[in-house]
Amino acid sequence: MGLLLAVSVMVAAVGASIWSARRIGGFTGDPLGATSELVETAALLAIHCCQ
Repeated sequence: MGLLLAVSVMVAAVGASIWSARRIGGFTGDPLGATSELVETAALLAIHCCQ
């Protein structure tokens, strides 16, 4: 379960970072907050799916 959680969180964070860098041209405050929320959601979904 821990590995799935770690991988899902890393994929969400890296994906949001790459999208932000390409779309906006950087990683500023708003995308940082959105990435934080996305990572939290991915972690909760991974925990829920493993139970």
